[in-house]
Amino acid sequence: MQKLSNTTHINSVEYKELEKYKKIKKIGDDFETFFISFLLNNISKNIGSSGYLPLTTEGKIYRSWFYDAIAKEIAKSYDFHISENIQKELSEIEKLDYNKLRELERKKFLDIEIIPRKNFSINENVLYSHIENVIERVSKKYGIRKSLIKAIIKVESNFNPYAISSKGAKGLMQLMDSTAKDLGVKNVWSIVDNIEGGVKYLRSLIDRFGDEKLALAAYNAGPGNVIKYGNRIPPFRETQNYVNKVLYWDKYYKEKENETREFAGD
Repeated sequence: MQKLSNTTHINSVEYKELEKYKKIKKIGDDFETFFISFLLNNISKNIGSSGYLPLTTEGKIYRSWFYDAIAKEIAKSYDFHISENIQKELSEIEKLDYNKLRELERKKFLDIEIIPRKNFSINENVLYSHIENVIERVSKKYGIRKSLIKAIIKVESNFNPYAISSKGAKGLMQLMDSTAKDLGVKNVWSIVDNIEGGVKYLRSLIDRFGDEKLALAAYNAGPGNVIKYGNRIPPFRETQNYVNKVLYWDKYYKEKENETREFAGD
């Protein structure tokens, strides 16, 4: 894994402001789309119906969807300044630096990172939100489900970015210095670097052993011990408990994700 050369580091206050600005931007964008769609619908009524979108109940529904889709594309392609003006007004009300936050929002999220410090207070919700975003990205990149990544972080560090084991493993995914170096992790205390390094390592273990349980055992006890015991989980109580705990939390987070999807109607 190569370190991003243009990473922008922000503190928790800036992160919270950025998250607030994203909501403001969505309000502005949604209103602009609605306004354009409203105009298109009214123009359509004045022109009359067409054979493709008749003025039946079904036609009206399709017509609404059709114009909403067109409105979104128009809003993306042309600058009507409707959304921008709304964003400026709401940012002023919320006492946010509109220009600064707009520039941050335009950067790819992967280039923005909070690096917490031990002497720096950070809101837990902000921290977990940041961790969730990183997990979302590396999950897609390495083809490993989010629930499994969360489970490993839960068992390894209980989501504590400052965690250090008695053996010297560090951070959320408890990387040893030698392992971190081999993976190209530049800053083991970086949430992005630590999670990506750990997931990259896990991906290599899954590919190597072809089995998630063996990969988890290797993550805990080292690949050498898995090979030593005939490509089986080593007979170490710590490793066996580790695998069972990760699988338990993997199931837990998977069920939580399913509940969230069901609630959202997906």
